[in-house]
Amino acid sequence: MRQSYCLRVVLGCAAAIVALFSTRGTVRADETHWALVPPVRAAIPETEDRTWSLTPIDAFVLAKLEALGLPPSPAESRRRLIRRVTLDLTGLPPTYQEVCEFLNDPSPRAYEELVDRLLASPHCGERLGQLWLDVVRYADSDGFEYDTARPSAWRYRDWVIGAFNEDMPYDQFIREQIAGDELAPDDLQKLIPTGLHRLGPLRENAGIQDLEKNRQEILVEMTDAVGSAFLGLTVGCAKCHDHKFDPISQEDYYCLQAFFAATIPADAPMASAEAAKAHERRLEEWNTSVKQLQQQIAELEKQRSASASTGEAEQDTAGLANFKSQLEAVQSSQPQPLDTIMAVSEMESETPPTYVLLRGVPGQHGQVVQARFPRALREFSSSPIRVPTENERTGRRRALAEWLTAADHPLTARVLVNRLWQHHFGRGLVSTPNDFGLMGEAPSHPQLLDWLATEFVRSGWSIKHIQRLIVTSASYRQSSQLRDDTEAGDPQNVFLSRMPARRLDAETLRDAVLAVSGRLNRKSGGPGVRVMLPAEISSLVYKGTWDATTSPSELARRSIYRFVKRNLQPPLFAAFDAPDTLASCARRNQSTHAGQALILLNSPFIEKQAANLAGRLLRDAGSLVSGTDDVTPYVRRAYELALSRKPSEPETRLGAEFIKSQLRVIGEDVSPPASRVLEMALGDYCLVVLNLDEFLFY
Repeated sequence: MRQSYCLRVVLGCAAAIVALFSTRGTVRADETHWALVPPVRAAIPETEDRTWSLTPIDAFVLAKLEALGLPPSPAESRRRLIRRVTLDLTGLPPTYQEVCEFLNDPSPRAYEELVDRLLASPHCGERLGQLWLDVVRYADSDGFEYDTARPSAWRYRDWVIGAFNEDMPYDQFIREQIAGDELAPDDLQKLIPTGLHRLGPLRENAGIQDLEKNRQEILVEMTDAVGSAFLGLTVGCAKCHDHKFDPISQEDYYCLQAFFAATIPADAPMASAEAAKAHERRLEEWNTSVKQLQQQIAELEKQRSASASTGEAEQDTAGLANFKSQLEAVQSSQPQPLDTIMAVSEMESETPPTYVLLRGVPGQHGQVVQARFPRALREFSSSPIRVPTENERTGRRRALAEWLTAADHPLTARVLVNRLWQHHFGRGLVSTPNDFGLMGEAPSHPQLLDWLATEFVRSGWSIKHIQRLIVTSASYRQSSQLRDDTEAGDPQNVFLSRMPARRLDAETLRDAVLAVSGRLNRKSGGPGVRVMLPAEISSLVYKGTWDATTSPSELARRSIYRFVKRNLQPPLFAAFDAPDTLASCARRNQSTHAGQALILLNSPFIEKQAANLAGRLLRDAGSLVSGTDDVTPYVRRAYELALSRKPSEPETRLGAEFIKSQLRVIGEDVSPPASRVLEMALGDYCLVVLNLDEFLFY
């Protein structure tokens, strides 16, 4: 019986595999999947409880909860709420003073006014910008073997942050990234967002190059990025064959790729024409000098080899050393490249044809296809968009941008509001934010998703409008306290019977530590900062070296401004699940492992910031304990700085006992100068505070 059962299982699996691959060349007929139909604005549902809802969002959430027989959770305390919304909107914790001002504000609109202030903060764009950079797999290097630096990639990063801070309408945000060069060819600033098309990893191998393969890899990166970032579909699955689940044919894939057929990388110089010519002359002179010295060195090496048996060899060696020294000096004086914009442009020659590639293999040409939109999404718009013909050299990407930003596009608005929901609740209404297809998860609140999508378009594609709606809702203001009834009726919190507790992500953790230690540099923009790395990690650089930034102030800038090298992840970021930037990261993993505790207790960065926080305690509370043995002011100030509140009586007592214990241990075992004993003991205490769950979770 057991063998018979196992045989049936094997045969069943084999039949399923055969059936799956036998569908090659076909597309599923069901093109009425919810995500492929334009969203319809649902009526706001009626609920039994008419007092809880604060925004239309709450009515949709409450209707689901009432259907499950679950009440929403009580409102979160004001103290915890300000910490939650401040971290969510700015990525930085609130100060003790900001918390006190909010708690003492009697205005019934105190919270709404707080939200408006946070949305107006320049840190808001930095916080939301990191979400977008994850999606478009931003990095400052190419990846793969050489992992060459991209010296001007940071301009794209700064453009994204600025766009979010200005609340640039999302349709404009898309158009400028897809086709900024076609929309305003004479505006250098409109070239910056087109850097989107160059963010993917780039293979640069030595030796004989397969040019068609290299070109195809670039086109694939461009096409797949549009599919994941804007459409929320796994269009890349149709690269080698028709999509096995979604109504996207292989032909559809290459028709979408044809929008980029003439698009090529282009670094646009920011210097004037005269400055560019002068730089070119300097570079030619430098190249000439290098070549002359190299030739002289080569001739001397030949002479030395020929005169090895004579007394002249020693003289040749001295001359050779002299020329090599000159060569090193000249090479070190190479003219620095001019400032450029990492952008794209269209080929000046005839647009090359786009082929359906058999099995997705470059060089295996099938039929020629023209630029067009996927069939399953082509007919939704009430105003058809003209696609340039094959004889027209430009305008293809502009047509693609117009199609993506059509008001009734089934996916564009849905995908973005879902990303915003995930950003604030930890989980999207669709929990697979890059896959709205048949294999993705169905929305937990489909009517709410469509209401938000239509509201987004009605608001003029205002991202801050949607954020404001979300964070001022009663759903967002719920407590995160676990309840017995919700654990049974909504165990995964899919229906938002409570607000999920979340851990700080890697960037927010580092920034929060810098903020409470008093060392955070809030300067914005500019080239990426190369953070300090352990020698055993920096030595892994294959080409060149990792030259960390030396300025302490620059090293203390926000994490979004660090230089992101694909093959070199700092330990803190690796431990706390920062993406590898090789592929679009729609939702970060949140792992829990021993390495995180070890990083938080032993890393040089955390230890240094704990010492800096101890210095703040000495400066702020030192006068209160001068000449006494009372260390409780240090404990109180540590809680105010790190947790934005005063400690309880037990917390104060335990903290004081710990500091006094460390004073004894350090004084007896280490015997440092007396002036250092207290500073070291406070550093140990601050390290404990920075490891508290209340600091790491919100």
